[in-house]
Amino acid sequence: MLRSLVGSEMCIRDSSIGVDMQMAGNARHPMVVRYKAGCDAGGKIMALTSDAHIDCGAGNDFSAIVVGEFKGSVDSVYSIPNVHSVSTPYKSNTPSNTAMRGPGFVQATGFTEQVIDALAAKHGIDATEMRLRNLAPAEGARTCMGGALADNTVPLLTEQLLATSDFHARKLVVAEFNATHRWRKRGLEYVPIRFMCNHAIHAGATVQVNVNAFDGTVTAHHTGSEMGQGLCTKLIGAISQQFGISPDKVVVAEVNTSVLPNGILTGGSCTSESVVAAGTAACEKILASLEPVREYMTQTDGSALTPNPLMSAPQFGALQGCGPPGQPPTWEQLCCFAKGSFMPFDLHTTLTAIGEYTVDGRFTLEFARDPFGPGRSTRGGGVGHGPMTDYWSYGVAATEVEIDCLTGAKTVIRADVLQDTGNSLNARVDIGQSE
Repeated sequence: MLRSLVGSEMCIRDSSIGVDMQMAGNARHPMVVRYKAGCDAGGKIMALTSDAHIDCGAGNDFSAIVVGEFKGSVDSVYSIPNVHSVSTPYKSNTPSNTAMRGPGFVQATGFTEQVIDALAAKHGIDATEMRLRNLAPAEGARTCMGGALADNTVPLLTEQLLATSDFHARKLVVAEFNATHRWRKRGLEYVPIRFMCNHAIHAGATVQVNVNAFDGTVTAHHTGSEMGQGLCTKLIGAISQQFGISPDKVVVAEVNTSVLPNGILTGGSCTSESVVAAGTAACEKILASLEPVREYMTQTDGSALTPNPLMSAPQFGALQGCGPPGQPPTWEQLCCFAKGSFMPFDLHTTLTAIGEYTVDGRFTLEFARDPFGPGRSTRGGGVGHGPMTDYWSYGVAATEVEIDCLTGAKTVIRADVLQDTGNSLNARVDIGQSE
């Protein structure tokens, strides 16, 4: 219950997440897809035609991206030699739909898997077997948009998942269960996925790193949005690794537009990487400015020093504590001496730096005029959809569910997920995200 300034009362009713989504919009774009697909006698899919009609709601919002991503992802991680995909957006009298966890990709993956199930049922082929027969190879595969399906680990992930989940043996158990239960049925299936990672939309990610001279602690400001994905944790790990200090000495401040006013989009599973890259750049600037100071302190015989009236006590103590020549200073000694009141050479060292992440080769006037023009190249030799794709993220899952045919109640019995996180910035965070 809230009371306004004029004394009247207003009742705030509890709202379920369903009501909240209806008020704010459905988020994920609903769509109807008409398709034709064909396979040979062995279950190899030879052609796929899709015609998607996408409900954007009353506003444009993120719809242009959704339309494009669905169109370019209907082949998922499968090798389909002939693909024709059309996506048509529609304006409707419903709340605007927007980006929602893999916008376009999720709908495309669901669509492709339904096509495979339909083909398998029609031709009497086990759906899992049809998926395995149509997987894109680990090397040399290309997407329906013509880009390289680079570093494709789905075949390897699939082999590992089917073994660790005891998939084929459990499928026999499921079949036996269904044969002996009339009103309860179980299903077990395996599905692979791909997701496009694009750093271009995070260009301009900025991190300001401030080092406290007296104890070597670090405070970092960034332009991303921490929403539970571990961005701040990964930034702390990167900064502590760059400086060679404990993560306990690093603090990430709350986002403050009076410190860094020009924020970036947080989304697409690339913001943490972009912010970490910017933070690393800032750390490298500070380390470069400290290097002459480190060399001086390493060469100095701290034990032979006498107090210098121009030096503050902490600064003198830091230099004296370095010990005999050849012994490098600790991080705390280095920072304390570098910002002291007296320096033995004409060098003014700053312990604050700003790093910015940019994408190599993207920010040219030619690219801005025609980003998808002929002859465009990207890192990885034209990965994915074209010049906007840096790499693919791959994963596989096998899920066993049970449904009550009388009530419709559904139960997830077991889910096995295997995700290729590449060179993970923080393995524990990525495990938690997968879970």
